[in-house]
Amino acid sequence: MKKLIPNRTSMTLCIIGLLCLLTYALIGSHIYDDGTLIEPFGLLPLFWVFEILAITAYVVQLIKGFNERY
Repeated sequence: MKKLIPNRTSMTLCIIGLLCLLTYALIGSHIYDDGTLIEPFGLLPLFWVFEILAITAYVVQLIKGFNERY
């Protein structure tokens, strides 16, 4: 059970990131008549933050697993 927790953590972070990207795509963007662009831009950096955190958590788990074996 102890080994599954970091994997769950990385999967949860990955899913949250993908939900941010999906939400960005579903909301979409549009341009007002005066030329103002309206889009949920904040979701793009959040997607990358969650994905980088997920990859980092997964790599840390791999390193810990290798250190425990050898």
